[in-house]
Amino acid sequence: MNKYRFLLSVALALSLFGIASASIVSQSHTYWRGTSPFILVNAVQLPNGTLTFEIQNNAPQNLMLRQINITNESGNIVGSQLVNYEIKSGSKQAVGITTQRCTERQLVKYGLSFGYDSGEIKNVFQVGARPLSLRCNKQFGEFEPSVVCTGVSFNEIIIFDFAILLAGILFLGYKKVIKAEKLSVNDVIKILLAVAGIIIVASIVLSLLGQTCFSVD
Repeated sequence: MNKYRFLLSVALALSLFGIASASIVSQSHTYWRGTSPFILVNAVQLPNGTLTFEIQNNAPQNLMLRQINITNESGNIVGSQLVNYEIKSGSKQAVGITTQRCTERQLVKYGLSFGYDSGEIKNVFQVGARPLSLRCNKQFGEFEPSVVCTGVSFNEIIIFDFAILLAGILFLGYKKVIKAEKLSVNDVIKILLAVAGIIIVASIVLSLLGQTCFSVD
């Protein structure tokens, strides 16, 4: 009995860790698609240290992008670029910056800031209140033509995991309500342990088949 509870706790902890990690990435994507005046349409962090992303000018006027700064979690600058991009209102601009190397599926977080001119107002800075969080070699939004990705995305893995979890809960409901079976605590733990085990194994398998991105420049 105690053995099953221990195994269930470990399995659920691993599952929740994966879900929490996905939540960090999802919240970052939501934030950077709603910032102003620049939003991020997509981003890809390649293992060789190249961070490519596409920004869109959401302001009603044209803006002149002058500078891009990227910092790591310690606040140290890991990438900086002086540019002269005039981005019209509603238009997009692709950018590629060398940052730091990463390993496959590593969670990376970057602080972003953009220096720009707006008409006669010079040297305005947009500083992100949240870091850009993404998986190394994985998808953030859509892709620019110079980056090709194949395989199963991280979001698809999370959706699959939730589907298995829901199926397990429905199975418990079916056994308890429809068939009116008396389930002991031990029976419930065994079923949940099996569901958690399936989620972990499936996530590992899908991760091995996971989405890989590479530059075709």
